[in-house]
Parts: sequence; structure tokens; C-alpha cells
Amino acid sequence: MVESLILTTLILSFLIALVCVSSNMEFIKKVLLTAFFGCISLQSVIKYLGFTKPELIHSFPSLLVLPEITAVLIPEIIYLFVLTLVNKTISKLLYIKMLILPLVSLVFFFSFYYITDAFTTGNKFYLFEAYMGLLSLTFIANILFFIVSLREISYAFEHNLPYLSKHSHISLIWIKWLLWLLLLRALFSIAFFTMQFLFNDADWFPVAMLVQKTAVAVIMLVATSLTAYYGLRNPMLFDTITERPNVEQAIAISILTPEVKKVIKKTIKEEDVEPFLNQIETIVQEEKLYLNAGLTPSILAQRVGIPVYKLALALNKGAGKNFNEYINFYRINHAKSILSNPEHNKSTIYAVALDSGFSSEAPFYAAFKKYVGKSPSAYRNSIEENKQ
Repeated sequence: MVESLILTTLILSFLIALVCVSSNMEFIKKVLLTAFFGCISLQSVIKYLGFTKPELIHSFPSLLVLPEITAVLIPEIIYLFVLTLVNKTISKLLYIKMLILPLVSLVFFFSFYYITDAFTTGNKFYLFEAYMGLLSLTFIANILFFIVSLREISYAFEHNLPYLSKHSHISLIWIKWLLWLLLLRALFSIAFFTMQFLFNDADWFPVAMLVQKTAVAVIMLVATSLTAYYGLRNPMLFDTITERPNVEQAIAISILTPEVKKVIKKTIKEEDVEPFLNQIETIVQEEKLYLNAGLTPSILAQRVGIPVYKLALALNKGAGKNFNEYINFYRINHAKSILSNPEHNKSTIYAVALDSGFSSEAPFYAAFKKYVGKSPSAYRNSIEENKQ
């Protein structure tokens, strides 16, 4: 039974990860949400192998570090995702701080892995201390990021609700119950592992452990299943509803909950679209805001003086683009001018990406190929060939 629950979670989480990869979300949101469901998939793989191929885990016990690391990473990923939804800039320092708990977990795991000779020692106190330490780190991560994430969500709903995009509003509703489920799972794990140490010889203990394993498996399956269901009922969760819904989207909208329908009804008057778009274009072009790698919808909306959702609607209805597509259009044109200039022939593609407002090379390559139809290097070569 437990194996079936874990296998179902594995399949669902993998499929949702694929949905995230192909969604219309901003790059950072797409990466974080894909990483979240990827972590759940990885956890499920190891747990499933533990039940169906125990000899593999016994042969490679270091594989056990994967579910421990992902258990610490999951609440951190959720917190970073919440920050992107409430339009807060994530600094490099924060990313570095996020590495502390996973690194401590790795050091802790492999220290005890070495002390206990790959967990084969007969001293159960060593094993208890090792796993109790890892579970404590997971529990601390869940409690810490549960509190800070809910604080960010509550503040956004109380003070910044008019400035939240539809996608952000709906995603925050989903994350609230997801955080509670993950906290419940952490409580189950640490409580039952304590019981394992204290009552290992009790007659009733095997039944209790089966209950624990089943409960944890059920919680993760519920979390993943509800995400799948919520994603179908609320397509804005993955940013798949546009302002001009196609047939499939119209069907999806028809089954939305009243709360989400209310969010989707956020709109602007048709006569306001062109003035808003002109304001946006003037500010973006004159101030060259697109060269700012940290530019967000919130920053641009504040500069223009309109709510974020009105900014998004103006771009969608007036320019037929979302925020990323709109800003990347300017960035790619700027990059083309650099690549076409002989004075910049020695500039690396990475340098061109940074000079054009991209924070890294990968999204620059993807955006350039989308708009130009060829890679930056191929574009530069074609310009040089035409000059000869």
C-alpha cells in the first residue's frame, strides 16, 4: 500500500514538474516551482527504491542523503517562490544564506556516515543521533520558513493586494495550505522517529511504524494531488490563462472556484489600455529600464504609477506580451546592436548578456533564439560575413 502511494506521488510530481517547465511563468518562478516538484520526485524515487529494491539502498547507503537534503530544500524553495510572488527582489546574499542549512545537513550526514561505517554499526545510539540530527534540521527548516513565508503572505494580502498580479494572488492562496501540509509531515517524521528510539522493542511498534510511513506517504500524495487538482481548477496557478482564452482555457475558467473567478475579473477599461501602454513605453525607453537585471513588474508598475495587475493587462491587451516578453524584446534589440558593433567583437556572449540587462547567460540564449531565430554567436558571425 505504501509503495503504491509513493509511486503515485512520484508520477504526479514528475508530471507537474513538466507542466511547470512548459508554463508561461517568469523564469525564476518557473525554476523554483520546477525545483520544488523535482525535489518531491527525487524523494519519492529513493523512498520507492527503499521499499522495492532495499538491496540497492544497502549497497549504496549514501543515496539516503538525497531525501534528507531535499527535505531541507523544499521549505526554502517555497519561501523564495513566495518572495517572487509578492514582488520582492531576491539578493545574492539571500541565496547564499539559503545554502547554510543544506550544507550543514550534508556535513552532518557524511560525518555520521563515516563514524558509523556507512550506517552498519551495531550501536543504535549513533544511528539515532545521526537521523535525529537530520530530522531536527528538517524540522527547523520547516518551522523557520513556515513562519517567514506565512508572514510574507499575510502582509501581501493586508497591504499589497491591489498590486498583486492574478497569478501571484492565486499562487499565494495555494501555498498557504501547502505550507501547513509540509509542517504536518515534519511533525509526523520527528515524532515517530523519537518513538522508534524509545519503543523499538515494543510489540506494537511495527504497527506504529507502518502507520507513520503510511501517514507521511499520504500527506505527500495529498499535497501533490491537491496541487494537480488545484492547477486544473485554477489554471492561473501555472499562469496558463491569457486575456484572450482559447477553448481549453474557457472550459477551465468555467470550473473555477468563486474566489479565483473574482481574482481573474481584475481588469482595466479598454480606453485605458493605450494610455497605460504609452506611459510604459516612454518610461522604459527613455530611462532604459530594461538594462536593469533586477527589473520586476512591481518596480515598473511603481515607476509608471499603476497597480501591477493593470501593468500586466496593459501589456497583454496593448502589446500582446507578458512582462518578460515585453522587456526581453528591448533587451534583445540592445544585444543585437552590441553584437553588430565591430568595437565589441571581443566581448564575450556572457558580457553582452549582462550589458543587455540579463542576469545570466542561459535566459539570454533562450530569449535571443526566440526573437532572432539563431544563437547570439551565429548572429554575430552572420553580421561579419555580410560585411565581407
